[in-house]
Amino acid sequence: MMDDLFSAVVFISAILIVVFVVILSSKQRKKQRIERQRVGLIWLHRLRVFLSHVQQHRGMTSGYLSGGTGLLKEIKVLGAQVNEDISEILVVDPWMKANSRWMSIEEHWHRLSGNFQNVATEDNLRQHNTLIKNILYLIEDMAQEHELLLLKTKENNSLHLLWRELLAAGEFIGQARAIGMGVATARHCDSISRIRLNYLCQKIESNTKLLWSEISPHNNQQQKVENLLRCINDKIIKDVPSIAPSVFFDTASDALNNLYLQYDQYFKKNISL
Repeated sequence: MMDDLFSAVVFISAILIVVFVVILSSKQRKKQRIERQRVGLIWLHRLRVFLSHVQQHRGMTSGYLSGGTGLLKEIKVLGAQVNEDISEILVVDPWMKANSRWMSIEEHWHRLSGNFQNVATEDNLRQHNTLIKNILYLIEDMAQEHELLLLKTKENNSLHLLWRELLAAGEFIGQARAIGMGVATARHCDSISRIRLNYLCQKIESNTKLLWSEISPHNNQQQKVENLLRCINDKIIKDVPSIAPSVFFDTASDALNNLYLQYDQYFKKNISL
């Protein structure tokens, strides 16, 4: 009888120990997941800032190589800002420094920023586009690795809408800004630039509509995008563009920055772990 009782106590104790270990392990995994997500959210912001500055660099260097030599001082200041962005990204966590895609991005940026004055306008645009595409891929890789796909906003929207749809829509605007900046500076829109800008206008319109069907537009965001599309069609896609490069750059930047403002505010107001 005593043996049976002892065996029962041992069996129950073993079960309790297993349950305790499972609960403790689950809590530890949850704690680790929350920490990974916290780090990932920091990177979503800092990589967005990095992306924005590289996109600006693309637009300004396109203008410079098309004849806007007065942009060189601004380009150098912007290049220093991108280097600062890189430093701020690397101090967050060792994961980034060991990531092969990041290492390729960092090397590509330093090579491109140090040599843009010696390449053709088309090659400069292509190199920037490739660099930016890899930054967007990196954001996706990082988000998956840090379990950000599990996160939702307080409105129960999936967080990935921000770094996928919003950043994708922003990149089409950024490409249009770079091409339009070159056209406005050169005071000539050739057939290839016209085809590219028409395509980008279509992508901007379709991607922003997709985005706004999921997330309500921010302030007068739609108006700013419409202003840009109208500007491209009425003043850029002409044999002789009728807008100053700086005015076009500001118009495109106004539309793009408003998207990124929504991105930043969405995190600040709606994301919690």
